[in-house]
Amino acid sequence: MESLSSEGLKPLFHQLDINDLNSITTAAAFFKEKYGGVDILINNAGIAFKGPRSPEGCLQHTAGSVQHHSWFYQVSLNLPFVGSRTLNQCSPELQQRFRSEDITEDELVGLMQRFVDKAKSGEHNQDGWPDTAYGVSKTGLTV
Repeated sequence: MESLSSEGLKPLFHQLDINDLNSITTAAAFFKEKYGGVDILINNAGIAFKGPRSPEGCLQHTAGSVQHHSWFYQVSLNLPFVGSRTLNQCSPELQQRFRSEDITEDELVGLMQRFVDKAKSGEHNQDGWPDTAYGVSKTGLTV
């Protein structure tokens, strides 16, 4: 903030809990009312783990919730989506659905939940998913 201020800019920040839908909704309303929207939004929330599994699927659930679901709601209220690389590691069927121009938000959320469920049971590879909960969650964001 100091560096930007020294350049004559007036950066502002607003704390947001992306795991709390009320916080997301409140922040989006605040940005819209006070500033007419958001120019730059920095996603500093992230969880990355080594390996696809943990006991009881805790890591996949946490990464799926924080990396996809929470950030998805934040982005859908404030910004357009961007691109991803992990998609190429998915099965052709999953790639086709993720790249489809007619994919709905409900279908996307369902696909992301499918990954979480399959990863919890250790069946994600057989279902066409790669071994990266972090990458899959970011793919869900970019669609």
